[in-house]
Amino acid sequence: MLHSPAMSAAETSTLYETDFIAWAEAQAAALRAVPDPSALGLDLQNLIEEVESLARQDLFELEDRIRTALTRLILAAHHPDPARARAELAGVSRPLIDARGWRSPTGLARLDPEKLWSEAREEAVADLADGALQGDPTPCPFRLEDLLARGFNPSEA
Repeated sequence: MLHSPAMSAAETSTLYETDFIAWAEAQAAALRAVPDPSALGLDLQNLIEEVESLARQDLFELEDRIRTALTRLILAAHHPDPARARAELAGVSRPLIDARGWRSPTGLARLDPEKLWSEAREEAVADLADGALQGDPTPCPFRLEDLLARGFNPSEA
C-alpha cells in the first residue's frame, strides 16, 4: 500500500501510527520526489535506502515472530520429551501477542504463511532428534488470521 508523496502532515503522522511499513515506503517516495536534493545538503540516496531498510526490518521482525510461534507449535507436537514439548507450547503465546500488536496492515498482508511454515518446519527438524518429524512437509494448517486472533489457544492447535 504505497501512499502518495503529497500526503499531509496529519496523514503522514497517522500513517506512522497505524501502518509503519506503508509510512516508511511513503517517506522514501517523498524523498525521491525532492526536485533538487543538493540544495538541501542531504545524502538523499543513502537516506532513502535507510528509510526503506526500516520497512524491510519491520517486516522481517514480524515474520520472525510468526515463524518462532510456528516452530514452537511444531516442536510441541513432535518433541519426544513431554517436558520440552510443554515448554515449547508455553513459548508460543509471546511471539503471537507481539505479532498481534504489530502496527502494519501492509506487513501482515505481505506475509507468506506457506513460506513461514516451511522455514519453521526446517528449524524444528534441526532441533528434533533424527526421525522425530517424519514424512513429507504438509501445508500450513493455520490461517494467519486464526494465529493472530485474540482467542487463539496454542494448546488446542
